[in-house]
Amino acid sequence: MLIPSPTLVIGALLVVAGLALLIVARSDWWGAVGPTLGHMRDSFSWPKLAYSVVLLSLVAILLSETGRLWLDRRTVLGAFQYYSGNTQDEASGKTAALRILDRHGELRRKFADVERSSFENEQRLIPVTGQPIAQPESVLQDVEIKVQEINLTDILARVRRWFTSPREIKGTVSVSGTRYNATLTFADAETRLKNGDVVGSSLYFDDLASLDEVVEDIACTLIWMDAAREEEDIATVGRDEFCNWTRHWSAYQSLAGRLRRNGRLGEDDTRQVRDALQALGHAIERGNVSYPKYWSLRADFVDLLPDEDRARLVEQKQRDWLTYYALLRIDPRDRLRAGNALTEEEALIALAQARPALVINDGELEAARGTLWEAILDLERSRSAVRRAAIATGLFRIVGPSPTPLQESTRGVGFAIAPNLIATAEVNIVAPSVRPRGGTEVVEVPDDVVAEFVFADQWPQDGDTTVGRLPIRRILYLGNGGSPALNLAILEIEGHDTTAFPPLEIDLDAAALELNGFVCLVGFPENDSRLPRTFMQALLGKTGGGHKRIMPGRVVTLPKPGAPRTFSAFDRNAITVDASTSGGTAGAPLIDLRTGRLAGVNFGGAWQNIKDGKFAYSIPIAWLFPNEPLQAELRNGPAALTLDTFADRVGAQPREIEVAAAAAPEVPVGVRPETGAEPDETGTADIVIAADPMTTGGYDTGFLTVPVPLPHLVDTGAGQPSAPLDYVHHTVVMNVDRRLAYFSAENIDPGQLVRLRRDRDRFVPDGRIPDDWQPDGALFAGNDLDRGQLTPRGNVAWGDEETARNASASSFMYTNVTPQHADVNRRSWKQLEDEVLNILLSRGAKGTIFSGPVFRADDLAYRGFKLPRGFWKILVAEVDGGMYTAAFVVRQEFDMQGDQLLGRGEAFDVVNSRVSVADVEALTGLDFGPLRAFDALGGAGAAAAR
Repeated sequence: MLIPSPTLVIGALLVVAGLALLIVARSDWWGAVGPTLGHMRDSFSWPKLAYSVVLLSLVAILLSETGRLWLDRRTVLGAFQYYSGNTQDEASGKTAALRILDRHGELRRKFADVERSSFENEQRLIPVTGQPIAQPESVLQDVEIKVQEINLTDILARVRRWFTSPREIKGTVSVSGTRYNATLTFADAETRLKNGDVVGSSLYFDDLASLDEVVEDIACTLIWMDAAREEEDIATVGRDEFCNWTRHWSAYQSLAGRLRRNGRLGEDDTRQVRDALQALGHAIERGNVSYPKYWSLRADFVDLLPDEDRARLVEQKQRDWLTYYALLRIDPRDRLRAGNALTEEEALIALAQARPALVINDGELEAARGTLWEAILDLERSRSAVRRAAIATGLFRIVGPSPTPLQESTRGVGFAIAPNLIATAEVNIVAPSVRPRGGTEVVEVPDDVVAEFVFADQWPQDGDTTVGRLPIRRILYLGNGGSPALNLAILEIEGHDTTAFPPLEIDLDAAALELNGFVCLVGFPENDSRLPRTFMQALLGKTGGGHKRIMPGRVVTLPKPGAPRTFSAFDRNAITVDASTSGGTAGAPLIDLRTGRLAGVNFGGAWQNIKDGKFAYSIPIAWLFPNEPLQAELRNGPAALTLDTFADRVGAQPREIEVAAAAAPEVPVGVRPETGAEPDETGTADIVIAADPMTTGGYDTGFLTVPVPLPHLVDTGAGQPSAPLDYVHHTVVMNVDRRLAYFSAENIDPGQLVRLRRDRDRFVPDGRIPDDWQPDGALFAGNDLDRGQLTPRGNVAWGDEETARNASASSFMYTNVTPQHADVNRRSWKQLEDEVLNILLSRGAKGTIFSGPVFRADDLAYRGFKLPRGFWKILVAEVDGGMYTAAFVVRQEFDMQGDQLLGRGEAFDVVNSRVSVADVEALTGLDFGPLRAFDALGGAGAAAAR
């Protein structure tokens, strides 16, 4: 049966139109038509009608074929000529054309199935193809016409191969040895792309390894040509770059599908994932790709790896997503710059746009439209989660009598967890009279302390009566014996309207969060001087700091199963989120956008670098409420939960403000024994101190206006401490078991520094203590370990010249030496020393500096020692009448390969390496006493690592 095609219909219409024209051409048309119709009626017979229909059908077929040749606008893939050597293979040519047609259709379907982004710049990166490419068809191929045994259909088919229809594509494939070459020829003399480029009538594919590659490249090229006519981004990318990406993207689609169906990938599939990551990495590292999808595809491939492999590539994955977002913001023509190098300003602005801080007013987002987060935040469940979290979050201030300006201006983030109960980070409470004194306790707020909480989008102006200021009556500190910076405090308020401001739902299941899941933090980010200025300006915009915002992000890492429920600035075993937090977000609630529940509390953050931006660290809420009776109360619903019930469940005791707190358990390393060489009952190893110009003076606790005592060791798990060893302007306390210093303490007066010529370094043991209490030269022979000085010679070389020389020489005792990888000693640690000295010089201030290693039980054993994996330094300075601190940590890693020690050091960054005094205490087991109450130099409050 012959089925009319559009072209056949056109042919029939042309026949009718021709007859109409003939009739109209005659002036007496009705007079002619009437007799004609009558004659036809008189001579009618069914055989004659059937014969006439056949003749008209033949005319229609011929006209339809003519219309195809001249009028058909469909793109068709014509015949391919296939040559093996010099021999043409017609069958292989037809097979190649059919394979190209099938592969093109498969790619079209895959691209059509891609979920369209709501972000316009991202939409333009995925090709939207037009009509499918068809096989060349001839109406005559279904009809056989013979005249005197001559097959006219066959003759016409042969002639048909000599020319093309308006949108017909032809090609050739030639094989020489094992290499393939191909040519694709278009009917049009040239094709103009959206970016103004012109593609000629022929494209060439040279030196391919197989017919599969020929098929893939030609099918992809046809996709690219179709899209490049409509989208400038695709046109600018170029054919080769787009098709290379398409090969990997198509493989990813197949692998991801298998992973969804089977729950895991086999060994061969995993190997294919690794090969794709390597190939994409090479393309990116060569710096000659401009298609942003290369970066997002490499990030997607990481998610297909097994857990242990994926964990190692977390930072690369995040860096790829940020680069992708950055490139979306750039004109496609500018992406071809060598290495795709963004200027620093472009990169920082892109970071702020990719990880925004979105303004909240009355529980609603102000500006999610047009951002990369629009599609996620526009979901009903996300909008509901944001609203519930926003209205449950507010600000508080607690100000005692005669506050410092910083205490007066400090506002803390808090969120409702039950009627009249507000949770916050302990570190947000800076008023000395209500600060915790260790352990779990309830503190009454005295009458001379202003303590109030507001459910508001920003702190109200003085005299503003439209916002209810709810008084804070008591504070419950949930001290867990760890770092105060990581403890939770519960504020008891009065007048909480739970209908207007309902408490958050708490998720006590730490496993509820999903890796790569979408979350947000709710807080009041301030303009943070510790972060790049351009970044902060782009992040906060015209609204500025101090306004309620959500900071959306994705979960980068989750706490390791079975790992200790502890967090420190050293190992950061926490929920890591790629969100742009800043000062003003410590204690912010972490909300799962999928469930709307409270999953954790933000306690810190770290600026990675200009490529990676900011990471925020949150503690799972279950870790902060570890008490089973308390968790049971929370699961049953917090409606009836009171502070008294809370305190009873955690065993908190009331504390009177006037009563001094008991001293924490300690090993009194500051007590100097007079005689003996055996450990005394306190656990301090006694030594005999001989008089020597290099061992007199020591650290002066009264060097600054406010006394700064030596730290106390409250946890001796890392080893037995020695008594203090005094040197000129500094003192060292040894870890006898580790044969390394617990810490050094130094006084520095930059105004009296003496510049001394540095002779060849000569390290010597301190004869006052046994050799097996201190390191020796054998540890540093034939490896990449340097003799790292905890107290640098230049810092203590001050005073008169003789004193400066003795001080400099005393710093070369092995007691002041710790094994540092060369990367750390010559770069990171040196840069940290310079930064600390510059802080003092820029402020014209004297200072006290504490330095030491971080000891862990699982440190690598090497030549009778265990190599520390990090080092810390705390500066204490008196600036403008106030006491300030700045604390830092740098890290190093070691491994053994046979007998060879391998290692590397972490780069120092003035922001990323910054921590709080409480962080150092958690790392070391040292108690720095009053230092925790000092303000953080250059930051907001004591939480320098927010």
